[in-house]
Amino acid sequence: MPIVGLNRDKLFEALGEKFSEEEFESLCFEYGIELDDVTSERELVRKELQSSATQKGLEDISDEVIYKIDIPANRYDMLCLEGIARALNVFRGKMDPPKYSLADMSGKELQRLVVKPETSLVRPFVVCAVLRGITFDATRYNSFIDLQDKLHQNLCRQRTLVAIGTHDLSTVKGPFTYEALPPEDIKFVPLKQTREFNAKDLLEYYAANDQKLKRYVPIIQSSVVYPVIMDADRHVLSLPPVINGARSAITMNTKDVFIECTATDLTKAKIVLNTVCAMFSEYCSTPFEIEPVEVVDATGKTAYYPDVSPKRFNVDMDYVNSCTGLDIRSSDAASLLKKMQLDATAEGKALHVLAPITRSDVLHSCDVMEDVAIAYGYDNLPIEPPMIATTGKENPLSQLCELLRIECATSGFTEVLTWALCSRKENFTDIRKEDDPTAAVSIGNPATSEFEVCRTTLLPGMLKTIGANKDTPLPMKLFEVSDVILIDDTTDVGARNERRLVAINCDKTSGFEVVHGLLNRVMQVLGVPHEKFSSSPKDLMKVQKGISYSWEADDSETYFKGRHASIYAMGQKVGEFGVVHPEVLQSFDIPYPVSAVEISLETFVFDQNYNKLPTHIWMSHGVGNNNAVKQNVYIQFGNLPTHAIEGCLGVAASSQFNIHFKMRRTGVLRKEVLIPGEILEKFGSGNYPGRHHGSVVKVETNGDQMVAQIRMTDFKSIRVTLPVTQVREYILETKGSERRTKRQRAETQYSSWKRPTPPPSMPLQGPALRDHIQKVESECQKMRNKPGTRCWVNLGPHGNWPAIIWSIKHCRKDDLADVLMTRRSGAYLVKFYGEHSFGWFSQKQVRIANDQTDPDMKESLSLWGKRHKKARLVKLAIMELQSAEKDRGTELQRVASLYDMHTVANKRYKDICQECSAPGAPLKCPGCDRKFHTLCLICPALTDQYLPDRMWRCPCCDLNNEYNDSDHAEDMNEENTERMGLTPDWIISKAAFDVFGLQRPTVSNPSILKLLDPCTNSKVAPNIPAEKLYDRMDNGLKLTNSWAGYYVILNPDFSSQIQWRFVNRAIDEVENGSVPAIILICRNSTDTAFYQRLRPYPRVHLKRMAVLFKDYSSTPIGFGISIFCLAKANRESLYPKFYSAFEEHGEPNIPVDKSLVQTDEFWALLDRLSDFVGNYHRDHWVKCNLCAKWRIVPHSTVVDLSSGNDQWDCSMLSKGGIQSTCATPLTRMEYIGGHYVARDEDDVFDPEYKTFDGIVPDVKCPKKSEVQIPSSKKRRQGNPHLYTKLNKIIQEIEENTMSDTICNRISSENIDLKSYTALELARKARMAANKAYLARVGNISDEDVNNAGCGFLVSKAAKKLASHVAKDACSAEIERARQIYTKVNAVLSEEEAPLLRELEKIRNAKNQAKNNLEAAVSAARIIEEELSA
Repeated sequence: MPIVGLNRDKLFEALGEKFSEEEFESLCFEYGIELDDVTSERELVRKELQSSATQKGLEDISDEVIYKIDIPANRYDMLCLEGIARALNVFRGKMDPPKYSLADMSGKELQRLVVKPETSLVRPFVVCAVLRGITFDATRYNSFIDLQDKLHQNLCRQRTLVAIGTHDLSTVKGPFTYEALPPEDIKFVPLKQTREFNAKDLLEYYAANDQKLKRYVPIIQSSVVYPVIMDADRHVLSLPPVINGARSAITMNTKDVFIECTATDLTKAKIVLNTVCAMFSEYCSTPFEIEPVEVVDATGKTAYYPDVSPKRFNVDMDYVNSCTGLDIRSSDAASLLKKMQLDATAEGKALHVLAPITRSDVLHSCDVMEDVAIAYGYDNLPIEPPMIATTGKENPLSQLCELLRIECATSGFTEVLTWALCSRKENFTDIRKEDDPTAAVSIGNPATSEFEVCRTTLLPGMLKTIGANKDTPLPMKLFEVSDVILIDDTTDVGARNERRLVAINCDKTSGFEVVHGLLNRVMQVLGVPHEKFSSSPKDLMKVQKGISYSWEADDSETYFKGRHASIYAMGQKVGEFGVVHPEVLQSFDIPYPVSAVEISLETFVFDQNYNKLPTHIWMSHGVGNNNAVKQNVYIQFGNLPTHAIEGCLGVAASSQFNIHFKMRRTGVLRKEVLIPGEILEKFGSGNYPGRHHGSVVKVETNGDQMVAQIRMTDFKSIRVTLPVTQVREYILETKGSERRTKRQRAETQYSSWKRPTPPPSMPLQGPALRDHIQKVESECQKMRNKPGTRCWVNLGPHGNWPAIIWSIKHCRKDDLADVLMTRRSGAYLVKFYGEHSFGWFSQKQVRIANDQTDPDMKESLSLWGKRHKKARLVKLAIMELQSAEKDRGTELQRVASLYDMHTVANKRYKDICQECSAPGAPLKCPGCDRKFHTLCLICPALTDQYLPDRMWRCPCCDLNNEYNDSDHAEDMNEENTERMGLTPDWIISKAAFDVFGLQRPTVSNPSILKLLDPCTNSKVAPNIPAEKLYDRMDNGLKLTNSWAGYYVILNPDFSSQIQWRFVNRAIDEVENGSVPAIILICRNSTDTAFYQRLRPYPRVHLKRMAVLFKDYSSTPIGFGISIFCLAKANRESLYPKFYSAFEEHGEPNIPVDKSLVQTDEFWALLDRLSDFVGNYHRDHWVKCNLCAKWRIVPHSTVVDLSSGNDQWDCSMLSKGGIQSTCATPLTRMEYIGGHYVARDEDDVFDPEYKTFDGIVPDVKCPKKSEVQIPSSKKRRQGNPHLYTKLNKIIQEIEENTMSDTICNRISSENIDLKSYTALELARKARMAANKAYLARVGNISDEDVNNAGCGFLVSKAAKKLASHVAKDACSAEIERARQIYTKVNAVLSEEEAPLLRELEKIRNAKNQAKNNLEAAVSAARIIEEELSA
């Protein structure tokens, strides 16, 4: 169905009235069209850009409302604003149907077009017209162009049938000619071009460079001549169906329009011309008047176009009334047809109808009848029950075929399904039969040569299947039960269907006995004995009655001579079997012998008395006297009685199927059910309000009673066993296809949200956050529709989904953060049924549920579910909606209870919060071992990410804790810190000390100064004890986390999504001069782009055994670890050090020694490699001097600019042969990379693009499961580079007079002699400091740290770290406590007095109620005494 997008304001202006969205949608529905969507041009562009465009880039795009209207495919007059407005105005009675006429050309010269004979080789037809004195404005002009595009897409079939050309008549001169010339002879300047092309070059240009026009090029490209329209001066008007000439282009100043339509279908060309003229003749100097054009065809005949004479129809009113159920007079029908732009006059019971040129869809009396019904109103048509009642039952023939399929399958044959259509060659020639045109139903316009006739036998399809599966292991035993179509002059349509069974056997031998045996088995289960080989009395009686079968030798062209027989039953031929002829096998490319049997099944459809049963559906009023119906044979397959089986399949078959029927006889197996909650309480612990979905999985006998076992969908642990009679009350009726989907579906998957980014104005922690939550809850309660109200939410292309209006206070704490961060002001918070997810939706998107609209909503949602393979989820949502309580409060509790029970039963959450008793608590206090939500803390935070200074206070034991997402629930001590999987000490030592020349850690400075680790494993126990550390929470990729001025040791996660981003930033930091040098450890992955960018930098491929931080026991040879040295300004001094340090542990990227590194040739090589990478493996950005946008440009442009030419703008960039401008949108890669080079320019990109995470949403920090958690069971492997002598340790740590003091302290305290390198000292100092801080020691002493398991050397360094951290934390804690105290005092002063007054009122009311009660009791006592007296 075509969809037309119209400007709402322009449409309402044309209609002369403004409508609300609901009113206009109702008007469209009444007319038979549909308002499909309400959007805007800005919204459409935003969707096309997939949210990659900034708001600044969309400001210039119009935000006017656009109505997208779905119209019928045959209403070509409604493909534009003019047609829709005219049709609706006439329908509403605002205007009369226009009268279209031809201009009076008396005494005037007509425009003339002559058709040359050679055009018959390409597009033989052309029609023309002229619109005089037309007035265009921007809206009319755009509508004129859009109508042509819509016609080209629909009626014109992408210009293959008709092509429209419109020209400014003032720029050309008649008479015109329509010719077909060689492409080299056609030369002109095409539309939107500035140079002249010949036709051949033009089509090649469009095929390569124009995405819109390239689709039309193949229509004429293969022709030896191209069609062309020229004027009297031989100027080219158009090259149909591709492009018009630039000379005659239409503009808004055009007054006279010449319209030509070239075509391969003359009828469609007339319709297209009439439609264009009728729509826009409204704007001519004389409205609705069209000037004709004289067209002389190739034979010399003259015709005048357009033909505006209306089509005439005579319609009988009895026909109209009988089809619509109305009883109206012909005069009333004529008035109704006027609303549909049809001119009708009444004459008795006849209607004389004139259809104008705009109504080309009116072809028959039924179209007139339909317009009467539309004008009358489908909602107003009378509703009457049918005069006859029918009951659906399974057809006996289908019942028989189903059971025979089972029998053939149990005999070892595989069922196949083949096409009912085949080629004439396959149906006749390939099986050696004479091709008789009258022997098969032929297809009039076959789409392919393989579908020319309806098959008259099932054998060709089976042989074709064998030929296509020659590689399948032998034997191949196939069967099919399907229809063939036979010519039959006795039927209404001249043909009939006949159900047949065919089976074939393909093996190394013919296998004639296999198909013969299957034939005997089929007859046996049908209860039909052989005519000669029957011995039992019962079979002999059947033979005497003529109920028998036999075969006789016969000859057939299809089968091998002497190996073929015909099958006879009940006195008629029913089939044949034999060995297929070798020539037939050769036609289907089958190299093995094949035997086949084919029989008609309709002869064997009878009851237990062998009375013939009908094989097709009949009407109920015609079966009243049918014996089969009275004998209860024609009933549902699942409840088929035994005597009916015996009648249809014989006694032998009935015994085989009795077990299957007995199991299904209850009618509840595999049925879906809705079980009330009070029944579930008997089988499980807890409260289960409402009704809950389940399915019957087993039916068994319990004594004399049949019981059913039910598996619940939401509560897997509960198994319900109920009597079958009781289960029938709860069965949910479904269709067969849906039932199969239910059996195969997986368990319910509740969708979860990706955590969004909070809005800038939203408080993230502290009392302000608590106030914000209360404010949002208050706004939810003040909305027009209260929480607990059932509703339908419009999800756009996903249709309407059932939901319940939710509130903040009913959200679980682990869901509340996501709900608050996605909140929209004035929107409803809804919770979806079935999916249990949340969302904020505007009031327009939310429609309150009611009993009148619910059935239609459910039906449309079910159709959507089937179409998108979501039938299971849709059904679950509808069932939860059906189980809803009417009371809002009760429904809120039911839905909340259902979700809680489901998540707990599926063990989705195990951590229970101590404060709110809700699951999903992420924080665990090491002091009291209790767990909490971040929103339940004394100082609440939105999530653990927004805890103040990564610290939180336990509400129970008042202990201050530091949050660490990788190991916050575990003790942070040395035993839990395993260094396997991290960068080895020898690599850190060589990089930091030998290459960078940095100072070693000491007691006074227990870290490597001027060193940065942007992806540390942990800030508590860092693998690399650098001065600055960024962990996963900090995200070292963010531009706000600066690397400037630091040496860097970079060992990122080896996952490709993480590694390539770190590597690219490292290269950019070095090339921009931000960092002096970087040692990079990465995976040897030569097939990645980032690895190619590292080509100009020295590298060493490490030996397998040298890399102690990876397991290579099962790693393929060739995969390894590489170490790079990235430097720019000081590379001459660093690169020799790099090779000296790492050369012995691996192999350099090129054969190099120390002498080569010191030569100019080495640095020239690196420069050449840098140029190569810049040209082929990296992007280059240049800033436009006009619009300040950063663009990706070729390397040659950068070279040109570096030579001194600093003037560059967007127009100098060409992509795909198309010149760019400043208005050309940025590509996705320009958005992603441009932010980096523009890091210091605040006016180029929005703040949301300033961080790496904001630009590429799919970049995620490693999940907790990906972090390598230390284990105390593994021991650190020995390292040959560790120092082992105590005097060297002391000298390395403290090169002063403290050495003697340290040695004396160690010997006097009998501390174990441990050998510490500088790196180990720094790590242990940081761990001790953090542990002491967590234990609230603060300013620790040597004894405290020694008790924590550290030596004196560690304690001295730890005190430095711990005292600094404790001081900062105390200051922050004092400030937070002061803010909380101030807030509490303010709340107390505001709310204390009103609460005291309310309390006093309650006390007074209590006293008054007490007095009233005492008075009532006293009065009752007096009345009782009077009655007793």
